[in-house]
Amino acid sequence: MSKICELCGKRARAGNRVSHSNRKTRRYWRPNLQRILTEDNGLRRRILVCTECLHSGRVCKPSATGRRQQIQESPAESQSV
Repeated sequence: MSKICELCGKRARAGNRVSHSNRKTRRYWRPNLQRILTEDNGLRRRILVCTECLHSGRVCKPSATGRRQQIQESPAESQSV
């Protein structure tokens, strides 16, 4: 699994670390990626999303109350069958 945001495509960027004496060594800036559970077309799956997408509302987490209702409804349906 690569370290890329699945929504905006943000990935690691390379650059130089510059010391006080102006010496340069290579370094990386990595995005703050979070694995979150999302619901897409009724399917729940985990995706890697950067925190910018989370804060902006490009992705929404499935509601816990909806999942509780599904769990509570399913045993009642299986008993009636």
